[in-house]
Amino acid sequence: MNETDDPVTDNRNIKTVTPPPGLDGNPALTKQIFTDKASYFNVSADKKVTIEKEYRGFSKEEWKPKLKNFYDMTAAVKIENTPVTVGFNKRGLNHYLHDLYGDDYVLKNNLIPHLNKLIENGKLVAHERNSVYGSKNANPYKRKISEFFYFEVKLPNKTIAYISVAKFESDYRLYAISERLRETAELY
Repeated sequence: MNETDDPVTDNRNIKTVTPPPGLDGNPALTKQIFTDKASYFNVSADKKVTIEKEYRGFSKEEWKPKLKNFYDMTAAVKIENTPVTVGFNKRGLNHYLHDLYGDDYVLKNNLIPHLNKLIENGKLVAHERNSVYGSKNANPYKRKISEFFYFEVKLPNKTIAYISVAKFESDYRLYAISERLRETAELY
């Protein structure tokens, strides 16, 4: 008995989707979540050892001073010809780390201590009003943001990215990183 009364579909013309590098194995069979093709494994052996030493094995207590340094950082930029100080906080760092920008997590992690300089050396290219500003239905954090400003930056791997800075009532903070500008952003 078929699930429907329709005839069986010919599946010879179904397009095969190639999984992204690193997700091309079957964890149930290989007992590996990521294969050796994942971007992490493309790092040279000497860099991998350095990265593992730097990012593995730290307890929460050992990370606190490192994060405190991050939260104390600021970036001095001009937004619409006005000098502005961009701050860094836990929400911004969390959004930056979990954003869908690429799959090079090693690069993103290594950029953290340098985000202030990256923004300062970036070029302000676009802005956008926050459509949920003040809305009672929106996320409580996001509804406090009146506007986003996008800085085009060149990453060490020579790719272009856009770092967004959120404008709150009285301050500006790191918001996210992305591969392209949102369609609703207005160019300068």
